[in-house]
Amino acid sequence: MTARDRILTALGVVLSGLLVPATARAGFEDLGAGARPMGMANAFTAVADDASAMHFNPAGLAGLSRPEAAASYSRLYMGLEDGSQISHSWLGYAHPVLRAGTFAAGILDQKLSGFFEERSYLLSYARALRGGLSAGSSLRVLERKYSIGSDPHLADDPLFREHGTSSRGVGLDLGVLYRSSGPVSVGLALLNLNEPDLGLAMADPVRRSVKLGFAYRPRDFTFGSDLALQDGDWDVLFGAERWFLRGTLAGRLGLGFGSRSDRDLSAGATFRGPFYQLDYAFQMPLGGIAGTSGTHRFTLGVRFGRPAPEEDAAPAAAAPAPTPLEERLKDLGLELEQNRKTNEATQELLQRLEKRFTAPPKPREAEAPPAPKKAAPPAKPKSYTVTQGDTLKSVAEKIYGNSARWMDLYRVNQDRIGAGGKLTAGQELVIP
Repeated sequence: MTARDRILTALGVVLSGLLVPATARAGFEDLGAGARPMGMANAFTAVADDASAMHFNPAGLAGLSRPEAAASYSRLYMGLEDGSQISHSWLGYAHPVLRAGTFAAGILDQKLSGFFEERSYLLSYARALRGGLSAGSSLRVLERKYSIGSDPHLADDPLFREHGTSSRGVGLDLGVLYRSSGPVSVGLALLNLNEPDLGLAMADPVRRSVKLGFAYRPRDFTFGSDLALQDGDWDVLFGAERWFLRGTLAGRLGLGFGSRSDRDLSAGATFRGPFYQLDYAFQMPLGGIAGTSGTHRFTLGVRFGRPAPEEDAAPAAAAPAPTPLEERLKDLGLELEQNRKTNEATQELLQRLEKRFTAPPKPREAEAPPAPKKAAPPAKPKSYTVTQGDTLKSVAEKIYGNSARWMDLYRVNQDRIGAGGKLTAGQELVIP
């Protein structure tokens, strides 16, 4: 087989969707981002609680409480008889800014080594709205390249000679996410909304994808499901995640199937340290591809700053933890206020002493009895008694009407709250 035949055959296989997961379509196949979502069959639209949300549902970035970065590498369908090496990599960073939302950037790259490459540059922004609702968007700069090497047949091909070997386009993603005060969340994502065209000689648009997700997330457990619609086809994805040993280890399972008779089974695991997280995922096609040992993906994630309680639950609109600079500014403000009050008291004392020693003595007059002082109205209590089943988020919803203010409760009551933000029935919380 000549180099020309091999590249055309390889491109035909990739673009026909035979070497991609259940959610794939021709042109910029949706291979996900990160090993954690892949272990859940990429049922992540309503979960979207880490930096990979920029790819699945950008609205989920609003729930991040501290900056994080992640890098991922995959080998797709290892062991193919023709020796094809199909890889997928992702690098991303997300940074929440106090009261300004969350900004993120990332690069996705997938290639058939030596023949074909597709790359996406993502810029994302998300902001928490009211009542557990958040919204976000991602701008995708898409680039497709064909590697013809030194083969004279490919170099003389009219397609590449007249139209070049690369194409570019810009896509737009929009997402919304609602997280209730309980364990339920619902998400909607519109990916490549404008269907950017990346064809060389003829139109080849990246088709719009609509994803609707549901997630149920009680403590230490997550169940997610997605319905994905694209170009007349549908896919249903299910995934589950369970954390063990106080959030140190996690296991995952996932299943996906669709209208094209595609089926994929996935599994994954995580080890999490104080500021880092190592994820692994494995995906095996249950039909359509023979002679492969499946897809393997690794992700290394790093979080910066102090962890917040209930971080694993990814609360909507969680306020970022204060930085050391913000804490110092707050302390300085308290010191200035205390100094001001001290100066005022000192000035008042000096004025009294001056009047006493400089003014002539006055004859004493009968002093009228002092008028009885009115009793000050009792201060309204600013506390809340915890009832069975309460969490910081549910208490914030009751007090403020906004579960996203759970961080305010935590900061004031962190000396009396149990590990991981646990509350005990009958416990008194101070309401700031």
